[in-house]
Amino acid sequence: MHLSECTWNTTAAVVFLMDMSTEMSQVEVDLGVDSMTYLLNGLLDKKHNTTVRAALVTYGNEFRVHHTLKEPMELLRDYIQKLTAPRYCDASSDDDCSVIKSFSQALGQLNRSMFKNNENNTREIIVIITNGRHDIDTSVRALANDLVKTGKILLAIGLGGNWKVDSFKEIVRDPAHIYTLESKESVNVLDSVMTEIVYSSCALSNDFNNKP
Repeated sequence: MHLSECTWNTTAAVVFLMDMSTEMSQVEVDLGVDSMTYLLNGLLDKKHNTTVRAALVTYGNEFRVHHTLKEPMELLRDYIQKLTAPRYCDASSDDDCSVIKSFSQALGQLNRSMFKNNENNTREIIVIITNGRHDIDTSVRALANDLVKTGKILLAIGLGGNWKVDSFKEIVRDPAHIYTLESKESVNVLDSVMTEIVYSSCALSNDFNNKP
């Protein structure tokens, strides 16, 4: 399906969930920023009929909401250009620096409140961006499963060519929703992400509008 084929107005809420652990190098953070910038530029384009709102949540050394769905996407696009890789974790205990703990907290927040004010026909999408070197435990799989059960779509963008694809397949579920971005030069592979956002929003609103 081409982006122009959805002829009615649709809405989507996209949350970028980015790994900002100390395992992320500045090159990888920059690649994550490039991916978000590319997607935001495409989603801000008015050639399609999908109205998109976007937010940014990070995990790694801590869980943090940087930008909510209520704020303009243009501000998010400007904000992410300043993201830098953390050199160290200065938390008071090792547990506070746990990537898995902060990942679980982020998924829990997405489950509880991040999407709570959306209309019924808004497609809710989470785009995980990571170098994928950390493990996925039972708590993360359970929380991701809860998100899928409530109709949310999970996508994952792996930065570089050395990430644990199989681990992330366990939470994303659909192999077609796994993407690998090895360099800025190959960023156009994310066109499929853009199409998924618009197509799934179009399909959801069509189903909603055709309910008896």
